[in-house]
Amino acid sequence: MDSNSEHKIHVAVGAGEVGSSLASQLAESGEHVVVVTRSGKGQVHANIEKVSVDASDYETLVATVLHASVVYNAVNPPYEKWATDWPPIANSLLRYAEATGAVLVTCSNLYGYGKGNETITETLSLAATGKKGKVRAQMWHDAKKLSDAGRIRATEVRASDFICKGMGSRFGDRVIPNVLKGEKVQLLGGLDVLHSWSYPPDVARLMIVI
Repeated sequence: MDSNSEHKIHVAVGAGEVGSSLASQLAESGEHVVVVTRSGKGQVHANIEKVSVDASDYETLVATVLHASVVYNAVNPPYEKWATDWPPIANSLLRYAEATGAVLVTCSNLYGYGKGNETITETLSLAATGKKGKVRAQMWHDAKKLSDAGRIRATEVRASDFICKGMGSRFGDRVIPNVLKGEKVQLLGGLDVLHSWSYPPDVARLMIVI
């Protein structure tokens, strides 16, 4: 990537539902976006540059993308690998944000809160006791510690279950096609339990404006 670029550079790490939407929205608004994935794949647009880098490899990441105004963490390792895959990725992006001065915006979820009946607000503590939740909570604690110390600027958007196309959504390919055909569907969880939903393009838009 051209280290002499004077344009504002947005680095989107991950090209899943949120990462792809985020890159597209930024590109459509005229911003220069670098999409970082292991495969080098991503959205096709004149304003999008795609690079193949393992996000956990800080040295390669910072050498490949030398400058950034904002770095968006939209990575989503498999659930069963959170405990092993997330820490090196999160630490790499913290180092990258500090080295480049880029604002770190992370797409997170509700796991860090743990079980409880409290209304989720900005002041609700991350009190997870499960393995996955503790991983997500620690990621934010580490980022906030550096942010409070003035070493980086960081924020986090926490989404609930996605409602969108694809097998990754509880209301995606498992449900909507069958509903449209008038066939039976299988839903996860209790049907009488209140549940919040997040639309990936909305999550991406919030990450951009926050």
